[in-house]
Amino acid sequence: MAPPLLDRVFSSRLLQQTLALTYKNALVAWRSRRATILRLMAPFVFLLLALIIQLALDANNKREQRVRENAVSVPQLIPSIPDCNEDLFIGSRRCSAFLYSPNTSSVVQEIVAGIKAANSPPIKDDKVIGFASRQDAEDYMMANPETTLGAVHFDVNNSTAIPKINYMIQSNSTVKSFKGNRQSPITFFALAIQAAVSRAASKLLYTLSGRDPATFDWEPQLALFPHPQLRSIGMVGYVLGPFIFASCMFGLVTQLGAIVGEKETGLVTSLRHMGLLQSSYWLSWVLFDVLMGLATALSIVMWGELVALVF
Repeated sequence: MAPPLLDRVFSSRLLQQTLALTYKNALVAWRSRRATILRLMAPFVFLLLALIIQLALDANNKREQRVRENAVSVPQLIPSIPDCNEDLFIGSRRCSAFLYSPNTSSVVQEIVAGIKAANSPPIKDDKVIGFASRQDAEDYMMANPETTLGAVHFDVNNSTAIPKINYMIQSNSTVKSFKGNRQSPITFFALAIQAAVSRAASKLLYTLSGRDPATFDWEPQLALFPHPQLRSIGMVGYVLGPFIFASCMFGLVTQLGAIVGEKETGLVTSLRHMGLLQSSYWLSWVLFDVLMGLATALSIVMWGELVALVF
């Protein structure tokens, strides 16, 4: 015996109500075309912001010497040791041009004196501090951060008539940037102190070998490696994820607003009194959100290809 008509109707109530409510959601979205278009256009707005950030970063990177085209390399003299107050982070604070160790060696004292005298302008005595050991110098730098450009640690072997001189340069390798100014630790201090120490030590050995120090010539030069304009590293890859997440969250917020609106107007309560299944109501929103999520994903892919982000 066939089941009564009412039983057949209620047995398929879940499917019927789900399809009807899904159609209702689509109809509401169509009638609220402005909100729907804004939801689908949100990925374009956020990806456009990411593109603007990329263009700004690329324009800023092209100002850097390492990125700009260098067709012909012109050798340039390595500059003297700069004044420590020219450092971007030290500024006008009390500071030292460099530290050295050990200050108990006469050879080291003579080298340091040569460094200070040959510098342009000459380095004042109160701008250089000597320590008995490397550990003492490091303890001073730990206790007084951002007060010196670096340190030179010597190892002198006096077992022969002409001493054997080894040295190690200690400096901060962090690239410093402040208000659009970029300071390379290599060209600002490391090369300068290396050239100065090498010049003073070589001149001392040159003199100890019996030669006239007036004939000593030491002028090292630096030439950049020729290269075309380099493609700057795209930083958009680091910030693109939050932008895509924000574009998806925009649709979620509008969807939650629609659900809350139905709750506040009493629509859900009225439909429930008329036999609405709770499962049908939420399943209809799931189906509708899946369709809108697919449309949003396709929108992200389409606008992403259009703006052609590089990362």
